[in-house]
Amino acid sequence: MESIAKGASGAAVEDIQERLTRLGYEIDESETSTASYGDSTASAVERFRADNSIARGDEIDTVTWATLVDETYTL
Repeated sequence: MESIAKGASGAAVEDIQERLTRLGYEIDESETSTASYGDSTASAVERFRADNSIARGDEIDTVTWATLVDETYTL
């Protein structure tokens, strides 16, 4: 998987934002309404990574994505 980082936009970013928001991380409406990976999304990712003992950073890499999916999985 190629990392997703600031400057990205589209369906993948929208999915990431939705999952992070569901977990209680705040993301600016200006970013969620345009599915753009800006400063508040990067901050939410950085906090999520810290909360889950993932190496520091503000990108969605394979490990971060797998953890995010696991944390938001419901039957």
